[in-house]
Amino acid sequence: MDIPAWKSSYRSGSFRGVGFVTEDHEASGGRRGPTHEFPQRDLPYAEDTGARAGRFSINIFVLGGDVFDQRDALIAALRQKGAGVLVHPFLGQIDVICRDWSLTESTSEGGIARFTIDFDEAGRALAGEISSDTAEQSRDIGKAAADAGLARFEAEFSVDNLPGYAVDGATFDVERFAKSALGAAGILGGAGKALRAFESGIDALDGALYLVYAPIRLASSVTAMVRGVAALGISPLLRLRALTRLFEGNATPRAVIGMTPVRIAERANAQSFSELVAVATASEMAKAISGVAFVSRDEAIMIRDTVALPLDEAATAYANLGRDDAANALDRIRHAVVRDVAARGSTLAPIGRYVMLTTAPSLVTAHRLYGHSTIAAREADLTLRNRIAHPGFIAATTNLEYLREVPRG
Repeated sequence: MDIPAWKSSYRSGSFRGVGFVTEDHEASGGRRGPTHEFPQRDLPYAEDTGARAGRFSINIFVLGGDVFDQRDALIAALRQKGAGVLVHPFLGQIDVICRDWSLTESTSEGGIARFTIDFDEAGRALAGEISSDTAEQSRDIGKAAADAGLARFEAEFSVDNLPGYAVDGATFDVERFAKSALGAAGILGGAGKALRAFESGIDALDGALYLVYAPIRLASSVTAMVRGVAALGISPLLRLRALTRLFEGNATPRAVIGMTPVRIAERANAQSFSELVAVATASEMAKAISGVAFVSRDEAIMIRDTVALPLDEAATAYANLGRDDAANALDRIRHAVVRDVAARGSTLAPIGRYVMLTTAPSLVTAHRLYGHSTIAAREADLTLRNRIAHPGFIAATTNLEYLREVPRG
């Protein structure tokens, strides 16, 4: 039986990493501004001064043998200061402020605690509107996120006083990352100084058992290894391809089952290490995409999505784990990448499709598509874009790809 579309898009709900079950929800929005009515005029004028903040009212519950613990964890999350990440089952990940909540419990319905919660969209602080280099901004945001992730890992990760099996788990995470880095580098080749630097990084990670006892050195080795993978690529697109593979292979932390103190510590280490790799790799992905010279609007959109979609999925996964710092870091990088690609790709020509009705030379075909304007350059682009072996002879029924508009400066 086919799964309804809404069920395949439904997500498990959580706020600041505390999960819950959803009964129903309401959302509201709209536009702000006064409506002006004038004497002797039947038509009003509605002034649009911007979007209203989104508001979300959600009815949820927690239940089970540990219902009191779940209830108290959710109350603590709702009482925290500032914005938090809400994974809304129907609307996805949203930064929100909890404005109001109420709790209902009864002896006739034991083992369940029901909440009605009102959230407001948190948005972002207002900044002056200035022209800026979005590629440089994207690189700066990625670097800042990676630096913060490095400091966070050094403060959180520790195998001190943990038994051997927990240390082995941390060692496994490092070795898995090293193998993943080798796989990503394998599609790039590389030579010279970049290759020697990468090989030195792999040699450093071979001492995984020692490194897990030295979080600062481990973090430095991992981030250097990620940069080493990027340095092997001879073009931004090749770097992006390898880094995307590295990100997707390490964005999800190793699952650690159990609630003993040792398992909790082991799980926290696994999540910290995964976050370190994910944020460092996302930073390099933002750097790589900032160096891509897009040819068409369609190419810009396609490349944007290869980065934005996995970052969004990973941010949601970390939000569900209660790792808001990592979720927010990945989300900031994603926003920066999307803004950069939109700024540099929105004015480019979109791709069109043209089916040859009769056999004709590429110069004649270019004239049909573009007229006399820049026909020589357009004919050359048409030939290269479609890998036409014989420009003087394009067969009928050939499906051509072409730039539909000539970009204006």
